[in-house]
Amino acid sequence: MSACPISYFNGSFLPDDEIHISPHDRGFVFADGTYEVFRSFRGKLFFAGEHIKRLSYSLSELKIEFPELDNIIPTVNKLLELNGLSNKEATIYLQITRGVYKRMHPFPNEKVKPTLYINVKEFIPYTDYLSKGVKCISVKDIRWHRCDIKTIALLPNILAKQAAAEENAYEAIMIRDGFVTEGTHTNVFGVKDGIIYTHPKSNHILSGISREIVIQLCKENKIDLVEKAIPERLLTELDELMLVGTSTEVMPVIMINDRKIKGGKPGPVCLNLQQLFKNFVKNYLEEQENH
Repeated sequence: MSACPISYFNGSFLPDDEIHISPHDRGFVFADGTYEVFRSFRGKLFFAGEHIKRLSYSLSELKIEFPELDNIIPTVNKLLELNGLSNKEATIYLQITRGVYKRMHPFPNEKVKPTLYINVKEFIPYTDYLSKGVKCISVKDIRWHRCDIKTIALLPNILAKQAAAEENAYEAIMIRDGFVTEGTHTNVFGVKDGIIYTHPKSNHILSGISREIVIQLCKENKIDLVEKAIPERLLTELDELMLVGTSTEVMPVIMINDRKIKGGKPGPVCLNLQQLFKNFVKNYLEEQENH
């Protein structure tokens, strides 16, 4: 493996320290772009097609024309090989901006080639957090009203995540108009009296790929789930609380704002979903290998 990671930038495979982004790139100037993060298990991409589909949605909503989406998966596979990650767990980060143009608020009035950057790195699962649970805080959701677009404009998420870090918490759970929306990079699920609740799909959350998988698993296994926002006032009265995401998988929350959730340890619904999710990933990867 090269001492310096190899990434993909605008048609070339380059060491990270040789990549130079123009100060006139609209991603740098305006956060005018979108991104995706997904995982690879020993060279097998997990639900990459669904991530590319969501990327296509974000590009469409941002009105960024990018006709080369079909080339992304082969490029990612090559990057995993170049970085010696074909037999390890890895995460893939890809970002597309509107491209380089003089600074002006409207879209460029001539055709501009979008900027594409893809990076891969080894991923170490959060085994300890998954088994023991994590602490979270709640914060006011100050984001815009198009959270369904996976935009690179993440400053509110960063501020919330920093607030969590300062409280030695893993994640910040955001509250809008008295209801839980999601975490800074996770979806939130709560359990009360055997029923799972999560915010319905809307412009106020990013509907994660893992979120959709968990909802599917609940339907298949006859686990009661309602897509209904959790009131902030009921957060500490929940029987269980979970974070769901690409890297977090199904992670138990055992404390919110220094108050324990029930007994302060992972509950049975979460542990069951963890196992169902693990089995789902295993079966998916086996199917990919057989194809």
